[in-house]
Amino acid sequence: MDFLFDASETLTYCVTLLLLVLAAELGFRLGRRESRGIGEHTRSQAGAIQAAVLGLLALLLGFTFSLSSARFDARKQLVVQEANAIGTAALRAALLPQPYPRELAKLFPPYVQVRLGFLDAGTDQDQLKEVARRTQALQTQMWALATAAAIADPHAVSTGLALQALNDMFDVTSKRSAALRNRVPESVLQLLFFVAFVSFALTGYSLGLSGARALKLVLMLAALVAAVIILIVDLDRPRRGLIVVSQQSMLDLQQSLGAPD
Repeated sequence: MDFLFDASETLTYCVTLLLLVLAAELGFRLGRRESRGIGEHTRSQAGAIQAAVLGLLALLLGFTFSLSSARFDARKQLVVQEANAIGTAALRAALLPQPYPRELAKLFPPYVQVRLGFLDAGTDQDQLKEVARRTQALQTQMWALATAAAIADPHAVSTGLALQALNDMFDVTSKRSAALRNRVPESVLQLLFFVAFVSFALTGYSLGLSGARALKLVLMLAALVAAVIILIVDLDRPRRGLIVVSQQSMLDLQQSLGAPD
């Protein structure tokens, strides 16, 4: 269901709302057609089944929301972790023997700028490839300078600390890439939509058996369920949408390091 992550929130919400209402309407017409030959006992059974399926929908909505929210929190924490890792590496680079601190200091501001573009690239594959290429190029330059410093002064503890900090900084980039690919399983979203449509069809069927359409109540319920579904999808696509991962920690780091040359 990758189309959910590319379509606009408004369009997805309207289509979901329309499908839920349509399912309720189809269920209502089927229930009204069969209402003549159904007794009160069967009506009560249909109501009980409807309540059970709506409870299942609520449970599934909560479960899926927790999955999406946990992934969003993990991505948010990784931004802070990367900012801290870059800041630590920049501080420890100053411990290297000259002239390596001066050369490394020139690479950190453009590196932060490139990493800020990691989320700003959105879903543009060309921009994402360019960010990955520039990240790799800067990491190669930084590691070359750090290893050269280690060769020049192999017994210094400060050199080992600087190398470790750079290694930790590089590792976070892989973690952030993996976190962005770690989305709510497609099968879970498919099940969520299926249960939602069945729930509204059963709701309409139960209303049809009673002969009361209750369109306003169905619309209100459909609007709420569609809103929760869109919120789940929006949390699971941090590159775009109404809810995005904040990069304030990276912006603060960029300000402290200064603008790239």
